[in-house]
Amino acid sequence: MDEEAAPRKRRGPAALAGVLRVTYRISQLVLIVLALVVFLGIVFTKAPTNAKNTIVSNVLDLARNAAGPFKDVFSPKDKENALVVNYLLAGGVYLVLAYIVRKLPTGKG
Repeated sequence: MDEEAAPRKRRGPAALAGVLRVTYRISQLVLIVLALVVFLGIVFTKAPTNAKNTIVSNVLDLARNAAGPFKDVFSPKDKENALVVNYLLAGGVYLVLAYIVRKLPTGKG
């Protein structure tokens, strides 16, 4: 096979930049999805939803897990308000992290 006909493989810094770009984009997507799930958890908690519905139940479980590290950061007397405040904190942190990942070198473009 002719060497000129074979596609060139990127090596060195260019290959690393490509890998970092893909990694950053996947990380950013995961963080944005986490934030959306947490915000949906707030909506499903405050709105009159059917907790026995499979979609609602799964979203609430995912939101509870995603916001787990932020559980009881704030503890107002009303448990529902405590959940909302802590979930807002969690969602905000995930969005800020997604923004930071976007601004990392080679994260853009």
